[in-house]
This record gives sequence, structure tokens and C-alpha cells, in this order.
Amino acid sequence: MLLTQLKELFTHGTESFTGLAVQGIWHEPLNPHVILVDLRGLCDPATLEHDLIERLCDALSAAGFPEARALPHKCAQLNQAYSELSALSRGAHLVVLIDDWDFPLWANLHDEAAFAANAQHLKGLFAWLRGLEKVDFIMITGIGRFKLSSNSDFLQDISMDPVFAPLLGYTRGELQSYFAAYLAHAAALSHSSEAELLRRLEQWYGGFCFDRKAAVQLFQPRAINAFLAQLNDKRSTPPQFGCLWPERVNTTLGLQAYLKGHQLSWKQCSDLKAQGVTLTQVQLTAPLAFESISLMRLMVQTGFLTIKDVVDPKEQSRFKRCFHCNFTNAVAEELLACMMSERDRLG
Repeated sequence: MLLTQLKELFTHGTESFTGLAVQGIWHEPLNPHVILVDLRGLCDPATLEHDLIERLCDALSAAGFPEARALPHKCAQLNQAYSELSALSRGAHLVVLIDDWDFPLWANLHDEAAFAANAQHLKGLFAWLRGLEKVDFIMITGIGRFKLSSNSDFLQDISMDPVFAPLLGYTRGELQSYFAAYLAHAAALSHSSEAELLRRLEQWYGGFCFDRKAAVQLFQPRAINAFLAQLNDKRSTPPQFGCLWPERVNTTLGLQAYLKGHQLSWKQCSDLKAQGVTLTQVQLTAPLAFESISLMRLMVQTGFLTIKDVVDPKEQSRFKRCFHCNFTNAVAEELLACMMSERDRLG
């Protein structure tokens, strides 16, 4: 969602954002060459090279380089495709947006060989991005931090920066401002106050906190949109709470894959909810290798657990700064329970 909005802003400016805060602060020049690539769904190492070529070529074709459309029939290997795509875009000012870059890794946390094979292709992708000429802006989003190589060291990690945290969801203020009419209608149908409705929305779809100051609490946008969409059919029954974004499998896929080869007991889940877990900033931000993935770090990075507060706000060392983490919301608990029940059912 974030990268789609950025593409619209770079391509057409703020004409589609009338009345929103970005209208007064966006001053970037228009750029017709916005390359948006989504890696969601790419997981099979046997086909990843071909799939990456197709998605990259489609993205460059849509970004004003129509000749790229013919390249999948011409290029059998990624290195050849990278060379052709670089030649096509040479001299143009580019905006590059990569969504779900780590999907091919998350999907294979149960298979070290597949993970390693996909990691090699992603290393090549980052090397190509690093070598592109005249990139005015680049943004890459994903769920986790995986250790690939120095090919990604040209990027700045902003994932725990409080300045950028509001980009990752709806704040309470945004919810109350931009969805005021919907909230009032939902509260009326539910025979509750708006304050009570907001409390329940936070219980189910809020609680996300990503920044090192634990200052910004966010609601999951897709879940909020799905909840409020129940009001669009002019129904007279109250909107229902529940798991409203199971299709966003990237957040669950990694944990599902990990649990295939690692044990998590119901007692551990109960203890975790009661006591939480304390992690350092280094534990939350250090790049992961296949052999060093831990369950707690994985659960935080996938959003099942989130930062609740800072142990000592005065501590600034990332090695000593610690965070209390616990289940993000009711959906996180319910999704995990469903995964564990399915695991137990299958034996």
C-alpha cells in the first residue's frame, strides 16, 4: 500500500490526495520512470530466476521502457536481463520501489537449501540495484532483516526510526480524522460509544509499534479498511470483528515455515502472553542468517509480537537498550492459535 501511494505521488503528484496531509508537504518533481516490483508469491527456487525476470521486465515496461516487455523471451538468465534492463534505462532518472523483497526467504525458513538458493538470486538483485545510474529515490520494504552481503549496504535502514514509523500504519489521530463518519456509523450500529469502538479496534487491529522510542502506536491499514468496508453495503447489522487480513500471508508464512522444523508449545504461548519477552535493540535489528533465526525475533519481525515499552528510556546504546515485547493484538493471538492447531492436527 505504501509503495503504491509513493508511485502515484511520483507519477502524478498530489492530485489523488486532496485533503490529506501529504498534499502540503510533497514537493518532489514528477517522474514517469517509477519502477514498482512486488516479490510477493515468489518462493520456488526452481522458478525464481524466470519469475524475477518477468516481474522486473513488466515493471520497467510499465515505467516507460516498453522494450522490456520482450526481454523474458530473450533472456534466460538474470545477469543477461540485468544487462539489458540497465541499457534500456541508461540516462533516465529512476524511482525504484521494491515490495516484499524478502518473500522468497520467508517462504523457505524450513528448507535451508531453498533459502540459500533464493538468497543468491536476491544478492544479484541488490547488486544490480546498486549499480543503476541516476536513481533519484529507492525504497525497499519487507518483513524482516536478512543478511545477504555488502550488496545492500547502500541502503539506510529506517525501520526503527520514530520519524518514519507513522508510514507503516494508521495512527489513532488519522483514524479519527479521516474515518470519522465511518466510526460514528459503526458505533451507532454497534450500540456503543466511539471511544468503546476505538478500544475494540485497537484490541483487534492496533498495537503495532516499530520505533526505538516506543512512541508511535499503529493500526493495521488493511484490517481497518476491511472492517469499515462492512459498512458499504448499507447493512443494519453491526460490523464484525475478527481476522480480516489472512490473505496477507507474508506475515504468517515465515512463522508457519519456521514452525515446521521447530517446536512451540501451548504452554510457551501462555507463558509468553503472561510475561512477555525482553529483547535488545541489537536483537531486533541485527540481520538474520538462516542458522541464527530465533523464534522471538521472528515473531517480532512478523508482527505477532510488538514493542510495548522501553525498559530504560535513558539508555541510548543499541546494545543495552531493551524493549518489553508481547502479543500485538487479538488477531496475532488468534492466527498463532490457528497455526498451532493445524500443526497439531497434521501431526
